[in-house]
Amino acid sequence: MAKPDSLALLSVTAKIASGLKRILGFSEPKFGAMFDEAAKFRGEYEYCRRQAGMTRDPSSKARWLLFAAEWLERAETAEALAKREAAETVSAK
Repeated sequence: MAKPDSLALLSVTAKIASGLKRILGFSEPKFGAMFDEAAKFRGEYEYCRRQAGMTRDPSSKARWLLFAAEWLERAETAEALAKREAAETVSAK
């Protein structure tokens, strides 16, 4: 049977893959959706940081922090895309 940390890490990995699919354009978000995505990604970042703070295993802590860094990168990317999209929409009017 897998340890609870292992199951949680698998769940986070699946969420990261899902987020990457959206960011890379496998589904086209509507205007403003990237701000929503960024908020979700920042929430996952915070979750991973909390998990890292609660674990005593150095290896698990390192993995949680790695996942947190990935989520933060996704959030920043989504925010930049949303800002660019908003600027393009305003300049097109």
